[in-house]
Amino acid sequence: IRSSTGVIISNSSIQNGTTNDLRLYNSSECLIRNNRFLNNGRVSLEIYATGAGNQSSENQIGNNLISNSRYTNLMVRFDNSGVCLNNKIENNVIEGAEAGIFIDNSNLNNNDVILIQGNVFIGNGNETFGFSISTGMDSTILRDNIFWQNTTSLQLRRGKNFLIDNNSFYQNTNNISVEPNARNSDFTSNTFTGNNNYIAKFSDASGKVFQGNNIFNNSQTIGIVRNNTASDLNVAGQFWGTSDTVSIEAFLWDKQDDPTLGKLNYHPYATLIDTIAPISPPYRFIKQLAGGSIKLSWSKNPEEDLAGYAVYQGTFNNYRFSAAPIVTADTFLFISGAQIEQVFGATAFDRSGSGFEQQRTGHESPFAFAVLMPYSGPDTVICSNIPVYTISQ
Repeated sequence: IRSSTGVIISNSSIQNGTTNDLRLYNSSECLIRNNRFLNNGRVSLEIYATGAGNQSSENQIGNNLISNSRYTNLMVRFDNSGVCLNNKIENNVIEGAEAGIFIDNSNLNNNDVILIQGNVFIGNGNETFGFSISTGMDSTILRDNIFWQNTTSLQLRRGKNFLIDNNSFYQNTNNISVEPNARNSDFTSNTFTGNNNYIAKFSDASGKVFQGNNIFNNSQTIGIVRNNTASDLNVAGQFWGTSDTVSIEAFLWDKQDDPTLGKLNYHPYATLIDTIAPISPPYRFIKQLAGGSIKLSWSKNPEEDLAGYAVYQGTFNNYRFSAAPIVTADTFLFISGAQIEQVFGATAFDRSGSGFEQQRTGHESPFAFAVLMPYSGPDTVICSNIPVYTISQ
């Protein structure tokens, strides 16, 4: 689509392409909505502005499935002072590419704005490299997104005035990498749970705000927030899931670990979870065969505004279950007539209620999926005083 305005592409399937499958080339005010981009080549969808005086602005990319491109699912870029202003990427499922969204520009300084809101990023990156979003554009705004099982959730390469708020980061390998020349970034009211490696590493110290985030129930307990600069950084106001300062200090990598680095100042820290941030997924969600039924159970959520849990079953596709959930206030549920091998998902929701649209605003958590565990019966006390058992034929 070249040098056009107001083009609409909707309810279409674009798949098995070879290079750039849909390009908005110096085009503005276009609407790309309710489409399926599947198994395409180099880039499935691109917004591109070339040269001074050329624009690709005010475009809306919404409610699409963009899946399994060879390299990049969605690219936004501009060269030689071209303009990409106020593009919106909202309510999409973006999955399975080396790069979910790649945003680039030819100038260190730019004044463009992009809003990335209400999307679900799934499984972007490979075993060692890749990311959901890598951006070098000023005023990149990330809000109300879910990042799940990605290699790296977010890379800020360069630019300024980044705003990352109210996102859920769940079961990713790495999460936020702030590179040199990425200045004035604000990370507020995000929830990080179930992640495997680092939560945030800062290689640029200028104008950083990192506060009001919930960081708990992650696999790694050492050096998950890292200061890679020589300057001190303020990381006060986080909820760490503990008030033990020894544990909190172990979460930090700073001057205490390497004298060439600046300090991470974490006082005061939050003793209660921040309920402005997205609600967290149920923790330790398991499934067990219990007689003729399947017992599902999980740990109680820590949020004070918790309203209940939604348990899902049926076909899981494009981050949705085919069947309506069972809603409960308990932390266990017995299900009859199901197979132990089937997929069960569970979410927590706050007083705003459950539903897919609530997931996109942080009022319902990302899905937790049940892990199979053995079941030894309802009595957990009967054998507690016997230290050793001998099992023989």
